[in-house]
Amino acid sequence: MRRLNRCLVVFAVLVFAGAHAGAEETLRIPAGYRPHVWKLARGYVDWAEGAVVSEGQSTCRTDRAQDKAMAQKAALNNASVQATRICNGLQIDRHQRFEDLRDSDVHLDIVVGKHTNAAVEWTGEPPALVCRLHLVVPIWGEKGISSIVAEDQRVRAKSAARMAVAQPRVDDPPPKDAILIDARETPLLPCLFPIVIVPEGRVLYNFDTRQQVHGEVRPVVRYIEVDPAAPPASQPSTQPSDEGPILVRALQAGGNYRTDIVLRRMDAARIANDARAVRLLKEGRVFVIVDPLRGPPPQPGSAPAATSQTAAPSPKAP
Repeated sequence: MRRLNRCLVVFAVLVFAGAHAGAEETLRIPAGYRPHVWKLARGYVDWAEGAVVSEGQSTCRTDRAQDKAMAQKAALNNASVQATRICNGLQIDRHQRFEDLRDSDVHLDIVVGKHTNAAVEWTGEPPALVCRLHLVVPIWGEKGISSIVAEDQRVRAKSAARMAVAQPRVDDPPPKDAILIDARETPLLPCLFPIVIVPEGRVLYNFDTRQQVHGEVRPVVRYIEVDPAAPPASQPSTQPSDEGPILVRALQAGGNYRTDIVLRRMDAARIANDARAVRLLKEGRVFVIVDPLRGPPPQPGSAPAATSQTAAPSPKAP
């Protein structure tokens, strides 16, 4: 089982990298951190690599090639149904989940149905030969589930009240660092299109800030958590500098579903006035550090309960 899990991780990463090949450099997770993953009964959601992985299963009575092909097709259909079910429960933004969309099952079935690459494992012997299949559905990219709502998200993001930001220097070399937003000890709920705001609601960063390419939907942030097996040796600096990652701490999680990343005014202003930091935002080099999930993922339509340290009034909607 452990070997299968390792193979699935490698397979998911390869599929994710292939979907983004030629689009932009793959952003590596900083040392000492790992992807934030929601583990489900028949699949999982990887909020860093941007993938929904679902499991399908079917039994084959013989080991004939035709019967095995039919069993594998049935397992794929089973995995596709499960992937649609998982995707329906994901939070899109501060307003809605996929299941809130009109005809969401139809839209998701179309997108999920485009993906047939899967890791296949056969166990047992006839007449109880079992085909277990793991389907990887990307969240991002031209064929990712985010493409269903990307245009609406772009229109909504453009209309937000924004902070003024410095203009990136065109002659600067491509950045290799990233912005790390530490949202631990807040009830932040991951979503596809989060916004980074100040307490009064003005937007520092959202989908409109992120550079996009026609036909390609690129991630706004990636959610990660500290790797307990190899925690980071040191924390990035919280002071302005010309190189190295930039660390800021989230003040709270805002919005009705606790998806908004709220920064202190001084932290947001420090980023807004730093041309290098603004370029990191535009290129989506943003990681959000969250606490590991303990227990089942939040139910659709609910957010993690706020603690006495993190409960706070929601900022005004931008």
